[in-house]
Amino acid sequence: METINEEIEEFIKDYFNVYFSERNYEKVKTFLSPEIIVIGTGSHEFARTPEESLLLYKKDLEEVVTPIEYFNLEIITNVHSSLFSLVSGSFSLKGEVNDIPFEIPEIRYSFTISKVDEEWKILHLHISTSNINQE
Repeated sequence: METINEEIEEFIKDYFNVYFSERNYEKVKTFLSPEIIVIGTGSHEFARTPEESLLLYKKDLEEVVTPIEYFNLEIITNVHSSLFSLVSGSFSLKGEVNDIPFEIPEIRYSFTISKVDEEWKILHLHISTSNINQE
């Protein structure tokens, strides 16, 4: 039987695969809580409501439709209960936008996740990278 940490790590890996590798909006939504709130790196990536959060996801997945390679994924779990956990860590990206290759090292993330109907869901997500990496 999987421990709760292993269960959460598997959830995070599945999310990263769907979001970065598959780039599938409908499938990504299955990982999100109905109350999702997102804070991204840029000032335009701040969502105060679940509706705004979904718009950020939709916009991102429509702008970059090709798979993005993620690597060096670090997952740190901080389990508060069987229904609630904080997850943080870092990862790096490599991909292409409009035929322009990019690579972003050491992106930091934190998720607040909760169990909804026996499944983990992302309640809050924050992604950040240094100003140098944003350039």
